[in-house]
Amino acid sequence: MRVDGLVVTYVTEWATEGAVDGLKDATAVRALDGASLHIAAGERVGLVGASGSGKSTLGMALGRLLAANARYEQGRIQVDGQDVLSATPATLRQLRRERLGCIFQNPMSALDPTLRIGRQMALALGAKGGPSAGSAENIARWLSRVGLPDPARVAASFPHELSGGMAQRVAIAMALARRPALLIADEPTASLDAAAKGPLLDLLDGLLRETGAALLLISHDLRLVAQHCDRVLVMADGRVVESSRGDAVNTLTHHLDAPAAVRAAVDATRTVVELRQVGVTYRQGPPWRRRAVAALQGVNLRIEAGQTLGLVGASGSGKTTLGRVALGLLAPTQGAALFDGQPLNAQASPRLRRSGALAAVFQHPEWALNPRLRCSTSVAEPLHIQGRGSAAERAAAVAAMLEQVGLSPDLAQRYPGELSGGQRQRMAIARALITRPRFIVFDEAVSALDVAVRGQILTLIRRLQGEFGFAALFISHDLAATRAVSQRIAVLLDGQVVEDAPTR
Repeated sequence: MRVDGLVVTYVTEWATEGAVDGLKDATAVRALDGASLHIAAGERVGLVGASGSGKSTLGMALGRLLAANARYEQGRIQVDGQDVLSATPATLRQLRRERLGCIFQNPMSALDPTLRIGRQMALALGAKGGPSAGSAENIARWLSRVGLPDPARVAASFPHELSGGMAQRVAIAMALARRPALLIADEPTASLDAAAKGPLLDLLDGLLRETGAALLLISHDLRLVAQHCDRVLVMADGRVVESSRGDAVNTLTHHLDAPAAVRAAVDATRTVVELRQVGVTYRQGPPWRRRAVAALQGVNLRIEAGQTLGLVGASGSGKTTLGRVALGLLAPTQGAALFDGQPLNAQASPRLRRSGALAAVFQHPEWALNPRLRCSTSVAEPLHIQGRGSAAERAAAVAAMLEQVGLSPDLAQRYPGELSGGQRQRMAIARALITRPRFIVFDEAVSALDVAVRGQILTLIRRLQGEFGFAALFISHDLAATRAVSQRIAVLLDGQVVEDAPTR
């Protein structure tokens, strides 16, 4: 596979104020500026760089998978000798089906929400390998190989019934089971807990050796890339600016100190959120074979004003479910969730969220940003709902908040689809913080960010918490990030809190 001198721009049409109907200004954003790389058969190549450097654009360009507003202005792409840019639609479909495999950063973008997992895998595997490849036995075998317990239950589930980490494992199984010649993996382990990343990538290494497939691994994790790639490429401003052997990459990690005492004038002994003997049971499976699945069992937790409780645990342990209960988005099957001593029920929860007292930053920013609205509208929406300020004042507040989370205010006029994954996540963080809430749930809020920006956001969270005194629940697979912002850490295992202690 070769890419030579590739130039890609995204063209966006902005309506011009006062213009004649139908006339618009076109704005071109250059995402790739002469990018080049080559990957030999069976070679594993890592691609790293800051958010917005063009990593995902380069990866998706290999199969001409970019959005319709992308323009391939210069350069050449060849996969197995096939000129991708001049290929017909039929040739492209065959190339994607038989030669290319993709694992996306957000597994929900790869899974159909209307089909059960087993059906989706049968369609994907049967398209290349025939009916036997899509058999229930083969599907269960692959689900087991990527470490999913109870493959029959997973196959019978819809995507929304799985945790983010479980959904990502399904996406990995679908891509690997087709045995592609080139696997493009865009942050494939961002949704996985620390204990699962190593074994899953070891499995990936073994399958790549078994099939002779090449790998393009796009990641923010330098240590991961160095351990599993033969070469590492560094991107900046749409170009590949550096190439090194995997074992030559500097993989030093930075250990952040646990946060100091909160500086805001808050009563640190006042409980903001409390869970008392909380249990949550889901009913999953097809109608003819419904079964009860206990997501949480007897959970007791307290989060004090101005404090952050870190929540860690394996994928599927119940972390996101617990966060939804703490926000009043999900009613517990047993026990009670309290905010300021009052039950989070069907009447209180919507009122608190509308008031801006409760906020969330989800694992996937696509869940927080409307793809049909400009980012400025999405970030300002909580202020608009509460009737805070004039339109000009809200715009000024948005610009100030974007600067605080490390984004240029100019990005406010773009749509979410025009931003990188890391930029979208920072935009979602700005939306959550703009009302200065009293309690925030950060659900894998920094998993999509590169190392430098991750440190900036963690510092920002600590600073804003010190200024405003909000309580927070920080859900993460990243133990170092959790340690950096949390005064206490709770560990979940199979829906139960098995440890709850000060961070130290």
